[in-house]
Amino acid sequence: MLNKSVAIPAYLSLTLPLFFALVVLVVPTAMGKTYKWLDKKGVTHISDSPAEIPPEYQDQIKEKPKKSAVERSAERGNIEAQFFLINIKAAENGDSSAQFKVATAYQNGKGVSKDTDEAVKWYILAASNGHPMACRSLGDLYYSGDGISKDIVQAFDWYLKAAEQGDIYAQGRLAAMYYKAEGSREKAAKAIKWVRASAERGLADDQYILGDMYERGMGVIPDGAEADKWYLKAANQGHTLAKQTIEYKRQYAIRQSVKSTAPKQ
Repeated sequence: MLNKSVAIPAYLSLTLPLFFALVVLVVPTAMGKTYKWLDKKGVTHISDSPAEIPPEYQDQIKEKPKKSAVERSAERGNIEAQFFLINIKAAENGDSSAQFKVATAYQNGKGVSKDTDEAVKWYILAASNGHPMACRSLGDLYYSGDGISKDIVQAFDWYLKAAEQGDIYAQGRLAAMYYKAEGSREKAAKAIKWVRASAERGLADDQYILGDMYERGMGVIPDGAEADKWYLKAANQGHTLAKQTIEYKRQYAIRQSVKSTAPKQ
């Protein structure tokens, strides 16, 4: 018999390799998932059942959880993201300082996407663990209404908690809230406590306010000398209004002196 060669059509010569490649790739997938693991001798094993894999190699087939955006950012060298991951672990274990830092990161979008609700959550946790700056930060958020519904009552309550723990800035904010209350001598009397506390610790704004309260007798007996003392302390720190007040009083005293010495008409 004569061997006759059979010519393969051109289109088949192109499609057959593709067909066999699909068979190799698709058929195993269709048959089910396969698992690979490497033993201690470096030999690769394949199985279609995880139950057949020895316990000491089970970790090799576990699916790793997807990394968060923060984790991916930290891996790329973002220092703020790296600090956030460090702090979130400590925060979850109840560290109030770390809870405060996590809240601040969420509030400002440092190392993590900005999220005021998360910030409030972590500030409250830190505050409940005795962190005065967390109380003050909650007061600031509620007072400004930045990313949250403005609530002066809530702001006052959080400032008060911080002030009672010795936070100088909360004392100043609380004093200002009392000080700005219109026509309330009762609130002015309460303000003096917090104004004095923060003024004595060096806050120029409150040193000026304390001077003004003594000048006008708001919540205290009027006392010009005491007023001047606090104006001067504030002015020495560069407080503009305190400087202007001192200069105005100096000029007023000069005018009064001239009047008193001028010959009578």
